[in-house]
Amino acid sequence: MFPGDDVADVLANVIKGEPDWTALPADTPAALRLCLQRCLQKDLRQRFHHIADARLAMEGAFAQPTRDSDSTRHRGPAYARLAYAIWAMAIVAIAAVLAVLAFRPDAPAEAAETRLEIVTPPAADPLSLAISPDGRSVVFQAGQDPPMLWLRPLASQEARALIGTEGATSPFWSPDSRSVGFFASGVLKRIDLDNGFVRTVAPVASSRGAAWHRNGTILIGNGLGPLNRVSASGGSTTPATQLLPAQSDQRYPKFLPGGDRFLLFATGAPEVRGLYLGSLSEPGLRRVTDRELAFAFTPPGHVLLARHGGLWARRLTRDFTSVEGDLVAVAPKVLVHAALVGFGAISASSTGSIAFRSAAKTTQLVWLDRSGMSVGTLGRPDDSQMTVQQLSSDGRAVLVERRVDGNRDVWVIDVERALPRRLTFDDGDDGVAIFSPDGSRVVHATGGNREFFEVHETCGRYSHLHTPAPLGE
Repeated sequence: MFPGDDVADVLANVIKGEPDWTALPADTPAALRLCLQRCLQKDLRQRFHHIADARLAMEGAFAQPTRDSDSTRHRGPAYARLAYAIWAMAIVAIAAVLAVLAFRPDAPAEAAETRLEIVTPPAADPLSLAISPDGRSVVFQAGQDPPMLWLRPLASQEARALIGTEGATSPFWSPDSRSVGFFASGVLKRIDLDNGFVRTVAPVASSRGAAWHRNGTILIGNGLGPLNRVSASGGSTTPATQLLPAQSDQRYPKFLPGGDRFLLFATGAPEVRGLYLGSLSEPGLRRVTDRELAFAFTPPGHVLLARHGGLWARRLTRDFTSVEGDLVAVAPKVLVHAALVGFGAISASSTGSIAFRSAAKTTQLVWLDRSGMSVGTLGRPDDSQMTVQQLSSDGRAVLVERRVDGNRDVWVIDVERALPRRLTFDDGDDGVAIFSPDGSRVVHATGGNREFFEVHETCGRYSHLHTPAPLGE
């Protein structure tokens, strides 16, 4: 009734159009045709509400009586078999429609929200996690000597380590949920879960996320330049996209259902950074939003966004080229990387299930002695996902990054007064910062273009130092 190469294509066609009624046999009884049309109505008010309605329709209760309709009672076994076959197809189609309508923003919720909390061992990279496309398992990094990937089926209470994934980061799933890709020691690898076999896919300079298409293509963000592509069976990488002028790099791709389109995050000057829509088969990119901290896509048409310290959902237009509607709160705290823009502990399955890691509610700076023992605290607990950059050589000030209203800026904390003071105020995300040797000045990167500025502590004013060629983070 609805064409498509796979489930995603079929569901997309369910939303976009009406069934091809001409595909029914020419001699399909009018009563059965009416039954199918009523069962597949997208408007809930026009759809049959009970199986009894469908039975009455097949008996002709809603049709005008005609000589032909009266004669259908005497068509024998062949007619009965046709009726049951068409009714069976209707049941499948109805299930598809209801599944899609359940996710439409204007449809009432048909299932209660369910949340499951998984406590993992300490991890060197707590942002490395991914939920499988079928929504049945979560893979995450855990351990520190060495860190490796662990697999937790959601139907089980136990997680198991995946041998051969030592040092793994940024895991991602194959479309069939049977393999996991990951990065380790400058190499892109994959592990097949059925037999535990680990193989090398391709060497990579650095890792900024990857996505696995159903045709066997893997898109790679390498932190310097455009996305690359490589076959999941192994081989050499080739460019998959082109940088726009003033862009630094493209990273963290996510494939969309059906076809070969994908979303990616681009860094660079404010006018070209943000979330973009691309395609494996067509050149060019189209900007969807102008600025995000991290994102994930959840079908059939929502994008999950890390903003203001929390996790939000927003509806995409039907062609995925822009966002519409209001932000909907999903979680008050979500963990995002302090330096890598676009990287967050967010993952979504094809079923609509979401996995994310909550950020700590507050961060407390602690003084440690040379043995690693705590000897005191600095300042009050901070709720801005604060990260330490550097302690000045004289020990009188600490450089930190803080996120305020979704924007990452450089702050300095005076040790004696224990109060943070903001140094950068531009709209861009200001990155790595260091003190000058005497502690009187600060140099930091900003805006994704690695523009370097000098900050004079005495007056807080900027003086431009140097703007090199764009670099990745």
